Amino acid sequence: MTANQVMAKEMEAAGIMQTAQILSYNKPVYIVKALTDHESELSSDEDQASDYEHNFAVAMAALTVFVRGLVAVLSA
Repeated sequence: MTANQVMAKEMEAAGIMQTAQILSYNKPVYIVKALTDHESELSSDEDQASDYEHNFAVAMAALTVFVRGLVAVLSA
């Protein structure tokens, strides 16, 4: 990870891409993911639950705009 200057790791998409590679899938694959929570040792469980609900709404709104734009670009 250090050699490739990775800033974050994400396992679910990696599993999808590994499966595509194993199956020799040769079409483009787009994986879009939104982060909805941020763990903090300083936050209480109640604060994290409240933050999640807010962050989920914000993430879904941003994701909707992004995916619509991506579909528009790919459809052009």
